[in-house]
Amino acid sequence: LCNGCHKTAVLKDVTRTLPKCAPFVEIGGKGQQSLETVLLKYSSTYSHGYTQSMNVVAGFLLTAGCSEEATFWILDAVVQGERYSNNYYTDATQEHEGLHQCREDLSVFEMVLSQKAPELTHLFADSVSLCYVVCLQWVLCVFIDCTPAEYSLIIFDLYMVEGLPFLYNIALNILLKYQPAVSHLTDIQQVVETIRTSLRSEVNLTPLLLDAVTSPSRLTRQSLQNLRDSLRTIRQTAIEEERFRIPLISSEQRDFQILKAAFEDGVQQACAAEA
Repeated sequence: LCNGCHKTAVLKDVTRTLPKCAPFVEIGGKGQQSLETVLLKYSSTYSHGYTQSMNVVAGFLLTAGCSEEATFWILDAVVQGERYSNNYYTDATQEHEGLHQCREDLSVFEMVLSQKAPELTHLFADSVSLCYVVCLQWVLCVFIDCTPAEYSLIIFDLYMVEGLPFLYNIALNILLKYQPAVSHLTDIQQVVETIRTSLRSEVNLTPLLLDAVTSPSRLTRQSLQNLRDSLRTIRQTAIEEERFRIPLISSEQRDFQILKAAFEDGVQQACAAEA
């Protein structure tokens, strides 16, 4: 996006960021002014500019008591830090789709999920990806405004300590927890609404959080990178050997079909090696 477009997007998103949180209840109030200042400064400082969801992260930090300067730098760490969500908040380019690293990691995560909860992934494998519909918001917003307020700060703190894989570990635990409640549903909107409503009203996420940082089978930075490499190899092989003839479909469905078709060629072994 151009600088003017980034400014337009920022001004639009500021008014709808965390509207139930006290600092942002008043339209044009001090909270919204601070958020606008941070996001406009950030979008004008870096070439990647502004992407939706940055407003939620920045708004949360301001609500948690961070100054505008501290919010700017923590947001910068989230967006560009190698341990965090680097290349997640990106616009489309000639080489990549928007949010390209996030999309790739969600494709990887979908295959991990297919091993742990095949009923969920099989429900919508031919139509829409549950990971993209449900988990995209979770990882881009670091679960902010997706869980009870008392857990938002805990999750964000653990994310800062553990890094990006933590988000996928907690996402996996959440989906496993609610799998029995949604596995009989056939409508994706019902699945999404059931998971989101249940998560927002969950009274005890502590066991899921503990498992996300202690489980021997959890994703680590190295295992996530190994799975990324496997995905890229499979994609390249598919292109070079023309083994797959997939019609014009969304990139999410394409990635899933490619991975599913070649799972035994690499990704399954990578998952097994980390188990």
